[in-house]
Amino acid sequence: RTVTRWGFYGWYTYSSFNINYHLKINDWGPYDYHKDFNLTFPLQVMLDLSYAYEPPKLYAPAATRFGVRGQFRNLDRFSSRYRFDPQNPGLKGREWEIKTYVQVSY
Repeated sequence: RTVTRWGFYGWYTYSSFNINYHLKINDWGPYDYHKDFNLTFPLQVMLDLSYAYEPPKLYAPAATRFGVRGQFRNLDRFSSRYRFDPQNPGLKGREWEIKTYVQVSY
C-alpha cells in the first residue's frame, strides 16, 4: 500500500521556555517498526512544554530540562493496537499519552 502523508512541525523558544509541536496526517508512528510494517495513524498531534535550568547557548550542549509532553493518536485498521468491534464497525480507536521528563546535562 502506498502511503501519502503530510503534516507540520514547529518550535518556539523564549528564554528558558521551549514549546515543540507537530501535527501529522496519515503518517507512520514514532518508532522504526511502524515504517517497517507500514503501520500508519490517521491523525497524530503532539505538544511538548519544557523549562531549561539555564537558557541554552547557541553551540552549547543541551541544558538540564524539565518538561511535560502530551500526544494524541487516532487508530484505524492500519494502526498497531487497533481492535475491530463487530458491533460498532464505524468506531475508530484513539490513544492518549501524557508524560513528564527530566533531561539531565552536566
